[in-house]
Amino acid sequence: MVEIILRPMFGSDIEFLRRLRNANRKFFFDQNYISKDRHCEWIKNERKSKNSFIFIIDLIVKRIPNRIGTISLVNYKQKAKSAELGRFIITKAYRGRGLGCLVIEKFKSICRLLRVSKLSLCIRSDNKYTLDLYKKLGFRISKIDVKNGKITMLTRI
Repeated sequence: MVEIILRPMFGSDIEFLRRLRNANRKFFFDQNYISKDRHCEWIKNERKSKNSFIFIIDLIVKRIPNRIGTISLVNYKQKAKSAELGRFIITKAYRGRGLGCLVIEKFKSICRLLRVSKLSLCIRSDNKYTLDLYKKLGFRISKIDVKNGKITMLTRI
């Protein structure tokens, strides 16, 4: 049996996140390499934010947690009951196993607890694999920005 846990990010996860982001930077709008200093500054700002939550994805194998990725809830607006899914990365070794679907379902459960009813995300238009995954999970395209290569997607929870 596969068990996925989304847990808050700890200080010991910071370098894991930076390495994971840099290894997958081709999927980001800002594809520049992120230095330790720049990453620590970003983490510091995210931790101050009351509308952003960074989670670590743990795969539990024989009761031992293994970090396999990250997912973030950003731009959380309690009154509007909306938020954005951001920075969703699963390490390459664990892709293609259906874990992304499990992670998104767990993530939607967290959204429900926060009373989020509208969840959006923005991806690069050349990221077909991710686009197909989100469509499979019930997201629909709400906006295409051809000039900047962005696709905005939306789902109701």
